[in-house]
Amino acid sequence: MPQVTTRLRRRTIVRAAAALLTGTAVLLAAAPGEATAQDQCPGASAVPSVQTLREAADAVSCLVNANRARNGLRALQADGDLRQAARRHSRNMVRRGFFSHVTPRGASLGDRLRRSGYLRANHSRHAGEALAWGSGTSATPAAIVAEWIASPSHRRIMLGRDFREVGVGVAAGAPQPTTGGRRSATYTLNTGAVGG
Repeated sequence: MPQVTTRLRRRTIVRAAAALLTGTAVLLAAAPGEATAQDQCPGASAVPSVQTLREAADAVSCLVNANRARNGLRALQADGDLRQAARRHSRNMVRRGFFSHVTPRGASLGDRLRRSGYLRANHSRHAGEALAWGSGTSATPAAIVAEWIASPSHRRIMLGRDFREVGVGVAAGAPQPTTGGRRSATYTLNTGAVGG
C-alpha cells in the first residue's frame, strides 16, 4: 500500500499512511492542513513513554476533535473496539518491524476491525485509518496530528463528515530502526461510523 512520507522542518522524518474502508475496499484519499489545539489537550506536546501511551492516545483524539470543531464538524466519540484494533496494530508494527495497513500475514484494516468486534454481521459500517510514527519531538501527539492535518489523505480520515467514532492506539518505539537514541512512538488512528 502506498505510504506518504513527510519531512519536518527539523530534518526528522515522520512516516504516515492513510486508508479508508467501505465494506472491504481500502482506498487512499487527499486535502491541506492547519494548526492543532495543544493547549486544550493534556499530553499533546510530550513525547510518549511506556507509562504515558494512553495519555498520548487521548491527546490525539482531543486534537482531532479540536480540528473537527474548527471545521464545523461534530466531535468523534471514543469507541473501545476501534481503540483496541488501533492499539494492537501499533504494537504489532513496532514488534514486527513493518509500517502498513496490511500486516505481513495479510490482515487488512477490515480484518482487524472484525477481530476487535467493530465490524459485525448485519451492520453496515465504514472506517478510515491513519498511521504515523516519529522520533524525538516529531513523536508528540501534536506533531503527528499536525502532519496528518497537512496531508490530504489523512485530513480526510480525521475530518470526514460521515465518521462518528474514533479509536487511537500508540506504541512506544518505531517500526524501523532509528538513530540518535531519541524516544519514538507509532500511532494508529481508526475512525468509523455505523451505516452510510
